[in-house]
Amino acid sequence: MSKSKPIRHLNYPLVIVLILFNAFNAGCRGAHHDSSTIAQDSAPDEEFYNVLQYKGPLTVKVDRKIGYIDRTGKVIVKPQFDDAERFSEGLARVCLGKCERYAAHNKADESKWGFIDEKGQYIVNPQYSSAGDFSEGLAAVCAGDCGFLSAGSHAWGFIDKLGNVVIPLQFGNANFFHEGLAAACVGSCVYGKSEGKWGFIDKTGKFIINPQFDEVQFFAGGIAEASVAEKSGWIDKAGKFVWNPSN
Repeated sequence: MSKSKPIRHLNYPLVIVLILFNAFNAGCRGAHHDSSTIAQDSAPDEEFYNVLQYKGPLTVKVDRKIGYIDRTGKVIVKPQFDDAERFSEGLARVCLGKCERYAAHNKADESKWGFIDEKGQYIVNPQYSSAGDFSEGLAAVCAGDCGFLSAGSHAWGFIDKLGNVVIPLQFGNANFFHEGLAAACVGSCVYGKSEGKWGFIDKTGKFIINPQFDEVQFFAGGIAEASVAEKSGWIDKAGKFVWNPSN
């Protein structure tokens, strides 16, 4: 799941070029997601569509702090964050502290992610070590040592737009919701040496497809890519392969 860096200047033609370039790179990374940033990624096959359709505030950087402007260049949220993402479903995730988005070892107290509305008001106070964008009304959040190479204690779950934890933080990793399901990993889900298994949960946190895969993608058009023993195939929402795993 990967995110392009926030656009932090006002050269509009260059903004479009950079957005499309980053979207192309995100799409080219393919089905594999590293095990701690998966919740932060946006759907690769939707990336072009999303950046072209995005009408929300733009991020800008002033004196190493990030804020938001509208399309006229007016500052609507003053630069105050150490990292920030574009708005999704009316909320944007922002970070205070050492906000390395793809940190190998992201300690619990080094960065705090929360969510703001378009007025800059915190809807969810900065409190999570990592977080994903809102999708279908929920956002994945992580507490603990959430670095993608870290075997430290951490847990992923989901919050609603009021900041309520609606799916307890209990997973080794988790993805965003798409078509009513989200990928979730049980066990040790450290990138490159994962011993955990991926399945799919509904919005109550119940596994609809039991954890059994080494890697998975999000559902799109009723099917999702899933890998077993370094072989990839496609499954339906019953967890059955419609195309058996192959090299």
